[in-house]
Amino acid sequence: MRWHLTASAGLGVTIAMACVLPAAMAAAREIAPPQRRLRTYELRGKPRAVDISPDEKLAVVQVTQSQAATSDPTQIRTVELAQLWDFRQDRLVAEAQLEEVTTDKVHVPRDPFVPRFARFTADGQLIVIYLHRHCYVFTASLRKLRLIEISGPPDVTRLHKTRSGEHSSVETARLTLLEISPLEHTAAVVWVRGYDGLNYQVGLLDLDSGRKLGEWNMRDEGVGVWDPTALVWSPNGRQLVFAVPNAFRCSSPGGAPDIFVVDAVSGRIRTQWTSGLLIGDIAVTPDQRVWTVDSGCIGVFKNHDPKMKVFDLLTGKRVREFSGRESGVRYAVSASRKGDRVVAYTGKMKIKFDWGDMVSWSVPVDHTFSVWNSSNFEGLLTSQDWGLPRYDWQGAALPLVFRISAGGMFALAGTTIYELP
Repeated sequence: MRWHLTASAGLGVTIAMACVLPAAMAAAREIAPPQRRLRTYELRGKPRAVDISPDEKLAVVQVTQSQAATSDPTQIRTVELAQLWDFRQDRLVAEAQLEEVTTDKVHVPRDPFVPRFARFTADGQLIVIYLHRHCYVFTASLRKLRLIEISGPPDVTRLHKTRSGEHSSVETARLTLLEISPLEHTAAVVWVRGYDGLNYQVGLLDLDSGRKLGEWNMRDEGVGVWDPTALVWSPNGRQLVFAVPNAFRCSSPGGAPDIFVVDAVSGRIRTQWTSGLLIGDIAVTPDQRVWTVDSGCIGVFKNHDPKMKVFDLLTGKRVREFSGRESGVRYAVSASRKGDRVVAYTGKMKIKFDWGDMVSWSVPVDHTFSVWNSSNFEGLLTSQDWGLPRYDWQGAALPLVFRISAGGMFALAGTTIYELP
């Protein structure tokens, strides 16, 4: 069957399209905030962890410095530092050494991709740096108060039989998430280890005394079965909100709950629901709304533009959805603690396909974030391209530091602070 389009019909289509396109473009502008060039402040030293002070005047960073040992040219000295910067003036305010290691130049002393965290407490009185199973607690001026050694589940040795004989491997727990209460000097941490019943252990730590306040197992409490991707405190400081994917990466989302609101001390579930996303990150605003974004891979025929979804913290009821630019809203979201702004990753992506292995993967075209007003859901702006290396979001070369300041006036993406109007 052939279709023929007459001149009059074509003119009608043209007129119709002329009427429809402006309306569609206007709608697109409402859901995808326009790009603006923002003022930026680049942090020095390629920091591994960053946070902005609650008064939005300073930034604390954790950096690694390596240099040749003076007495032996075959040795290299690696120093881990905490630094306090007046980022707007590009001025170093204070510095504290965390640890120092001297090794052969050919030997890497530490895994460079082990998570590190830098956090101010909500009142701005303390600075916390997590590095290599230690929490360093400083005053706001970076004067050391205490060193707290922390640990998760004990190591487990596994035996494996192969044709060449019996071999052993050791599963060691690693700390993957750390967040501080919005009301108290209490840190919540998540440990992940292997694939057994002690997979996901949650601990509460009193930063003033270094004492454990509680410890419970996510698997035992029914809080998901996969590695948690995000942890946020509720506004009242009594509950923890977890994002736990209900399917493995690059698959389609399952039907099991993937957002859990639990009692911080006991781990008892208060509310749980299914987001419909392969949940990647969450943020909680003071009005008790949970903002969620996807972490799934872009497929040939699916997951091209996932929406950011907003839920009610108490009931799990979906309140709103937001589209991004051409590739949706993905990977990371953060909410200001005192203000009314939410920032999320909205970089554009394209699909690559390997015909040999018959698999697809995503390649970033640019890296941007967008900002919304959390009170009235208005889209405010989209940043310029970050200019980061063109790696997948979860690739090692792309910094996973992404936050908005407490008052909502600065956004942190990678190693750059952006000033928001």
